[in-house]
Amino acid sequence: MKRTPRNITVRVLEEKIKSAILKLYDEDKYLLNENVNERSISYRLAMYLQTEFNDWDVDCEYNRNIRESDLIKRLSHSCLIGETTNTADLRATTVYPDIIIHHRGTDDNLIVIEMKKHPSSTYLDNKDKIKLKGYRDELHYKYGLFLKLYKDYKTTLKHLQTNLLINNVRDL
Repeated sequence: MKRTPRNITVRVLEEKIKSAILKLYDEDKYLLNENVNERSISYRLAMYLQTEFNDWDVDCEYNRNIRESDLIKRLSHSCLIGETTNTADLRATTVYPDIIIHHRGTDDNLIVIEMKKHPSSTYLDNKDKIKLKGYRDELHYKYGLFLKLYKDYKTTLKHLQTNLLINNVRDL
């Protein structure tokens, strides 16, 4: 079973995330320049995150919690008024995190990532930030990250460097 000390420094976490984002821009620029579904991009980013966090599990749209197969790793309705939750959802109305870095089958949840392609509305950005707070409060992720992907790496990186990653939800 994969195990890493629970205390990854903020600096190491941030450097690993930057490295994965750079790989995304180097290897998958086409996805960022075209109107490709956000899920396709988050999957590719998760692949690069897995190489950076090789002692952790990196999952997209993950829907399980700890060892209980019937306990879904999702937010309660109280967190997202008006959201629907359906585990058989094919239209993406159910609320699952875009990307998580965790140890499966445990409550060791390092970071939850919600991402949007630029441009996206302030409404949708804020909705993702509310989800991140919910994931942290309800599912006990150590960090939450809202990542806005621009067409060029430098702009994404500029936004990445203007914030400190803390034990809270953060914009990148």
